[in-house]
Amino acid sequence: QRDPELLESGNGRPLVPDQEAVRRLYKERLPLYTAAAETIIENDGSEEDALQKILAAFAQA
Repeated sequence: QRDPELLESGNGRPLVPDQEAVRRLYKERLPLYTAAAETIIENDGSEEDALQKILAAFAQA
């Protein structure tokens, strides 16, 4: 899970050309992703932080 303000927009991404589109798509898809997830981690930091959280979550499973 990542704050939508931290997600990339534009740069050739046709579904999210701007931050408003990112927020709209995030709000639309979040319930679907949450329902399908076995584990959810907060991912508002660096890639390394996210990786460490993922590894820790799987080690506990």
